[in-house]
Amino acid sequence: MIRSGRNPHEVALLAAAFVLGLAGLTAFGQVATTTVRALPDPFGHVLYGGLAVGALVSLVGVFLAGYIGPLLERAGLIGLALLCAGYAVTILGLFGGRGLSFALFMLAFAAANLVRARQIGRELDEMQAVEVLVRGDRS
Repeated sequence: MIRSGRNPHEVALLAAAFVLGLAGLTAFGQVATTTVRALPDPFGHVLYGGLAVGALVSLVGVFLAGYIGPLLERAGLIGLALLCAGYAVTILGLFGGRGLSFALFMLAFAAANLVRARQIGRELDEMQAVEVLVRGDRS
């Protein structure tokens, strides 16, 4: 059984990422940080869109039961991790030390998402092992 699908901390971070992404898409000029606004077009908008989509996929997965929920949650988390890591590297490459704090935040968020995605993978493996034992399958 998935033990931690509705962890309040995870849900809050995903909700914040979704709101930030949506706000960045709809009010880019007011919401975007100086670093994001300095990115070449359309990279800032892609960042905010990716945050919104990845967080929404993960949030939907958090609240769905069975296998599909954790699979969606994990897919969204992996997508967010790749997005954030890619942007962290890009920002460091373009802006160097001026983008360091933003890049470090993005890397920390990416790492947290990967750790949670790995936990979900282990929990899914446990669920599958229990089902095999209950059914008596040995294949």
